[in-house]
Amino acid sequence: MREYPYASSGERVRLTDVFTKPIKDKVYMRTVIIAVLYGFSINIPSTFYTVYLLQNVQVGYTYITALSLLNIPCMIIFTPLWRKVIGRTGSWLQMIQIAMTGYLFNYVLLSLVTPANYTYMYPLAMLVAYPFNAGLALGFANELYINMPAENGTLYSAFHTVAYSIASFLGVTVSRAIMQHTEGVVLNILGMPMINKQFYLLLAAAVMGISTVIIYFLRRNLAKQGYDS
Repeated sequence: MREYPYASSGERVRLTDVFTKPIKDKVYMRTVIIAVLYGFSINIPSTFYTVYLLQNVQVGYTYITALSLLNIPCMIIFTPLWRKVIGRTGSWLQMIQIAMTGYLFNYVLLSLVTPANYTYMYPLAMLVAYPFNAGLALGFANELYINMPAENGTLYSAFHTVAYSIASFLGVTVSRAIMQHTEGVVLNILGMPMINKQFYLLLAAAVMGISTVIIYFLRRNLAKQGYDS
């Protein structure tokens, strides 16, 4: 992760400046909006899907843990490849957009996991997720610095972190509300019956898909105005 030095303007910084200065900076707010979209969409699945695997699909916790460990070698293998993407495109936001687009298919595959097919469908979903997760991890480690003002960087970084945290909390909250209000509901989607812990993943995929479209237009707008995109 590249960390940029923070320069101070020499002015006295008030607590309210953490919120007011970034909000007034329309260019940096686009960077924040991208982080908010990601934080919200990535946290909609929350922990409810693990409950679905354990209780409804009857997958062993050891099986889930073993597959999760595959994320480590995938991060090691695919992070250098994502760095090459940056080298070719020169755009962190484009890389994030590509990674989010690929990652949403993980949600679609997870929604299709059932007791009859989990032995191959769940590993397939994870193998789709992990390479794109490496790109997201690399991208968002650097995203907060995109178009950050040269002065008072700590202030903007704090606002970025707070905004992302709030969006993540809202994602979890929305997920919980969906689970509470759809308990016992079964939808027939393309001939396949799905309970709430399955079809809400399709909602998460849709939200992430909409987010990638918004990021595309934000990135294009930044590029037209001559800012980093």
